[in-house]
Amino acid sequence: MTDHGSLSAADLLAILSAENEGMTGQVLPIATDFLKSRGIHGLSDLCCADLEQLGLTDRALIGRLLAAFELGRRTGSSNKGQRKQLSRASEIARHFEYLRHENQEHFCAMYVDAKMGMLGLKTIHIGSLSMSIVSSRDVFREALRLGASGVVVAHNHPSGDPAPSPEDIAVTQRLSEAGQLLEVELIDHIIIGHHNYFSFSEKKMI
Repeated sequence: MTDHGSLSAADLLAILSAENEGMTGQVLPIATDFLKSRGIHGLSDLCCADLEQLGLTDRALIGRLLAAFELGRRTGSSNKGQRKQLSRASEIARHFEYLRHENQEHFCAMYVDAKMGMLGLKTIHIGSLSMSIVSSRDVFREALRLGASGVVVAHNHPSGDPAPSPEDIAVTQRLSEAGQLLEVELIDHIIIGHHNYFSFSEKKMI
């Protein structure tokens, strides 16, 4: 049996979307493009028309997919009143472990309250990281909407090596300065590799 924990988000979406096992390879490129534009956390907001964009025509299959996404949404929101308190970079990094399976860089943000309870997660950008693409506005807009006290950003290195690049360092510095102006602390920047992670906070680089 396949170890689904080792599959990328696109692989999982392709398996769900294929009407039979033989179609998975045909659906995968469409699923990959779909996730590029929506992000993994956008799945819970999908509707029938969105799934039809994937080329799905079987109404029963669409119904099953929507039910699966709704279950995922409810699972993610079921513990809102019992937010887990995150105290260490290793605990935060575990929330982003899924990124190690992605073939492209995903830049994400985790929003937390004053007690380090998680308020939400958002995919900010998919693709190569650059200062011009990762906008402070996009990162902190959601923080202000949620009333977050702090934000942790994270992205993956598809190469597997989590060591920060000069661009990573520059983006971190810019986000930290923007957070100070908005009174929303940039708590950490986590880089996910294949088997380990890098924490700017642990290395005293924030």
